[in-house]
Amino acid sequence: HLDRLRIPIQIHQGRNDMRVTEAETARLVKKIRQRGIEVEYYVYDDEGHGFLRFSDQKRAYERVLAFLQRHSNR
Repeated sequence: HLDRLRIPIQIHQGRNDMRVTEAETARLVKKIRQRGIEVEYYVYDDEGHGFLRFSDQKRAYERVLAFLQRHSNR
């Protein structure tokens, strides 16, 4: 469904994610960027599919908030 994507996107990836691997996500990010769509891509070293560390949760939410603030006027 990448052909339907029209707006910037932000992706958060746990390096130890067994369900969605970092390689799969990197391929997705590359394809989105090739289509000229802005992608913010963050990888968290010690996380899996869900983020368990409070410090990573906090950083992810701060990044989401900043992203939404930057793009809310489009």
